[in-house]
Amino acid sequence: MQSTRKLSSFFLCLLFLSLACLSTTELFVTYPADTPTAIKTTVTAVSSPSPLAPLPKSESKTQCAVISADEALHMRTQAGATSQVLAFMKRGEVVTLLSSANADWWLIKRGDLVGYARSKYLEKSEC
Repeated sequence: MQSTRKLSSFFLCLLFLSLACLSTTELFVTYPADTPTAIKTTVTAVSSPSPLAPLPKSESKTQCAVISADEALHMRTQAGATSQVLAFMKRGEVVTLLSSANADWWLIKRGDLVGYARSKYLEKSEC
């Protein structure tokens, strides 16, 4: 007669010290009834999706911004007035808005360049 025991993922992580243990895998160990539990003859894995698996991409609409500065606006390497200037953008130019999480400096894309610009000189718009 055989007996089956369920081992937790935590126990297996301690036993094998494997990165695979980051998933929510359950292992069932099968052994003859008269065999000590320390001796294992068959291991069967039953897996569920890993909680670290990438999430499906959401269908987000691309947002743009229009330069509203009087003459020109600097695109900079970092969010700050003293960081290096990447480009000068003229009033009316349209750029892709990547992030407006920082209230003062928005992350934008212009052609192949990605950088920051002062949000008070940008107006959100549809592309």
